[in-house]
Amino acid sequence: MASAFGQTLQSRADLRAVVIGAGPAGSVSAAFLARRGFQVDVFERRPQPTEEQAASYRSYPMLLSMRSLQSIDCAGLHPAFLDATCFKGRIAVPSGSTMMYSQSTSHIVHRHQLGMQLISAAQDAYPGQIRYHFDHQLDAVDFAGQQASFVGEHKQQASQHGYDLLIGADGANSRTRELLQAIDSSFHTTLVSKANCTYKTFHELPSLPSTEHFYEGFEHHQPYQHMYTMMARGKNPRIRSISMWKNSAGRMCGMAALFDWHQWGHTPEELASADFPIPPTWLRAIGQQFDQQEFNPFGRVIKCSKICGQRAVLVGDAAHAVTSVMGQGCNTALSTCAALDRALAASSPSNPAQLDAALQKFNAEWLPEAHALQRLEFMAYLARANDKPARASPLTIFWTKFLMTTSTFATMALHKLYPKRFPYAIALFQELQEPSVSYTTVMRRIHLRAAGFAVAAAAVLSIFGFLGRLLISSGLRLL
Repeated sequence: MASAFGQTLQSRADLRAVVIGAGPAGSVSAAFLARRGFQVDVFERRPQPTEEQAASYRSYPMLLSMRSLQSIDCAGLHPAFLDATCFKGRIAVPSGSTMMYSQSTSHIVHRHQLGMQLISAAQDAYPGQIRYHFDHQLDAVDFAGQQASFVGEHKQQASQHGYDLLIGADGANSRTRELLQAIDSSFHTTLVSKANCTYKTFHELPSLPSTEHFYEGFEHHQPYQHMYTMMARGKNPRIRSISMWKNSAGRMCGMAALFDWHQWGHTPEELASADFPIPPTWLRAIGQQFDQQEFNPFGRVIKCSKICGQRAVLVGDAAHAVTSVMGQGCNTALSTCAALDRALAASSPSNPAQLDAALQKFNAEWLPEAHALQRLEFMAYLARANDKPARASPLTIFWTKFLMTTSTFATMALHKLYPKRFPYAIALFQELQEPSVSYTTVMRRIHLRAAGFAVAAAAVLSIFGFLGRLLISSGLRLL
């Protein structure tokens, strides 16, 4: 079996891994474990994903940066979306300004399509080593005996599976995490924040009549090549922004961020009050689809005190749930899988003591990264949200806004002065896409830039103050 690094790793039937969750983190974790010689069984409580789910109202696009793509490649996987056109950037409509997130490769893919394609890629890359079991919900785990119990659809068909390593990749509401907490008093979680907005999606908008136009030139763009972003122009609208993209058939799909959804009125009126630069034909179609779906939450930020236990480890949202504020949910989830693989690489999985040491190493190295990202997201949330969480004091909000604002001004100034050295006016977006830049480094740079900008501003004010006093004293002497 060939690995992503050109090495050949022999499969060992006596090494067993159980992965809970068949989402992106579950499939990529399974692939990494298969590379290390494990026989992997992946259990998913939901039915096997289908193409119809990709067009459902809960499916939305995910921007995968090099953080995700590097992890997928290192796991030896080649999902179908990698053959599609690369993402080039966001276009603000109607201004036409383009925000390029990174010079490195990135892709847009629907959430459900990503899960489906990674499942297929894992089965193709490691035939016979990775087995998927759908409609199997985790019921209990005997951590001492290393046995996981599952129940099938409608709470029937109970089964048990032994393992040498248990991976919890079962999302923000992780059952694996819940069971780990029940046996470990040092394992606790903290709800940092909840998203203060919801979303609704729309799919396959109709073709525009010749009398209506959107963004000039967009008809020549390739599917998934650009994201078209529109901010509401109305006064205090409940729909703040809409993002649109072309799917593989060249039809427009999109999603809207909604605030104060509990006061939602008549959909056409809500869209009209937001005043988006969207043609009437599309607005009518969007409104009709909005009326057919519920409000979907963007998630919450959950901080864990640890992410490993007795021959068990958490990855993805199970380890560090985030919302969409920073656009790093899936990117971080897949980076977790790669971090776990790096920890396992220095050990012999068949040696229990070395396996335990590898899990502790993963916990020590990755947990600070997860906490740094969650802190970054909380800061971004405080800096731009209207509804502040009750646990955030006015001083915290002020300090957060100071850090984010001064750091942004600093990068804009450096970009203006040294465009070749600092090619991006807002460096935070670029740094979040690059796997070579850790989240702890991003946080440290924000503080350094804010401090540098504050010192520079203080120096300028001091100089002007000195010159002002000098002019005043000179004027008094002349008098």
